[in-house]
Amino acid sequence: MKKIIVLVIIVPLCNLVFAEYQEESLHTIRSKAEAGEARYQAKLGELYIRGTDGLSPNIEKAFPLLQKSYRQQHPFAAYMLGYLALTGVPLEKGYPEYFEEVFSGLQKMLENGDPEAMLKLSAFYRYGWATAPDPVKANELLQEAADAGVPRTIYILRKIP
Repeated sequence: MKKIIVLVIIVPLCNLVFAEYQEESLHTIRSKAEAGEARYQAKLGELYIRGTDGLSPNIEKAFPLLQKSYRQQHPFAAYMLGYLALTGVPLEKGYPEYFEEVFSGLQKMLENGDPEAMLKLSAFYRYGWATAPDPVKANELLQEAADAGVPRTIYILRKIP
């Protein structure tokens, strides 16, 4: 039951990130993950959580991939591990610690003008992860990301009341 709850919460949120991988095959992603590339380990972990690209949802397979990626300091791995911890999956850290690391990294990326950071930080401000909730700031960041051409932001903006 806990696994189903985790998947119901995480799956919609995963659509917000890693649009650049959409064109890559599962074979390529898996090969690069097995070769130790942190961003592909994180992506394959996400695919196992979502149960997409021909994979069945499987947190047991996702977790070690995310851990390997996290140990290489990949921010998306910390992001996904934070979600897992938030939904009750027992991990070595609680979600606040993961999210604080991610928030700090995303802030630095935002300072450098990274439009993907705008999108990801909007969720932190919307839900109050590692910062005080600020829906106005969340919407501003989403709009800036949409203006910068980040995929899916226009769709997300339409869904927000």
